[in-house]
Amino acid sequence: MEFRWNEWNLDHANRHGVTPAEAKLLVRRGRARHAGDNKYVVRGGGTGGRLIQVVYVIDPDGTVYVIHACPPGRTRKMAKTQEKELSTRKRQRAKWAAYIHPDGSFDFEALTHRQKEQLYQECEALRADAKGQPLTPAQRRLHARAQRRGPALKRRGTRIVSLSIERDLLRQAERVARVRGISRSELFSRGLRAIIAIAG
Repeated sequence: MEFRWNEWNLDHANRHGVTPAEAKLLVRRGRARHAGDNKYVVRGGGTGGRLIQVVYVIDPDGTVYVIHACPPGRTRKMAKTQEKELSTRKRQRAKWAAYIHPDGSFDFEALTHRQKEQLYQECEALRADAKGQPLTPAQRRLHARAQRRGPALKRRGTRIVSLSIERDLLRQAERVARVRGISRSELFSRGLRAIIAIAG
């Protein structure tokens, strides 16, 4: 299973003290439920046995993108103060329709910054005792495809590296990758191959 991290979700996912490692482990091992609008929620044990809740989407290319993570107790408290705002957002759910794919994926990077914040606030208001819905057959197939991504990458002898990239350049790269229907990693790999071939 391959996870996609960038400045936005590293900031938002860590706001309540849940580390990326905790979130990844829970998504890999937990039992996902559908939380609406092609968002998925999983709950289980984090560091030291504490309970945490992770909300994520799956990109069209099959990578997992975590958008929210926090202890369930904190989520329940937040839900009480944001109930009115959430009911308003539920009436406006059609605004996400353009980003929801029939296979269960969600094109998160196509959202504007304001829309990303709105979606994050919906996750903040998600009640810890909300059971969610079982995954549909299409959503189960999407999760199975996401689960297969990690081992497939390892078989090709790839290695995960950390790079510093200008924000505007990264946004442009992600936009091109979406248009071409490939992952960001594949886009960077193609660019490197092209430069190496030219330098030849």
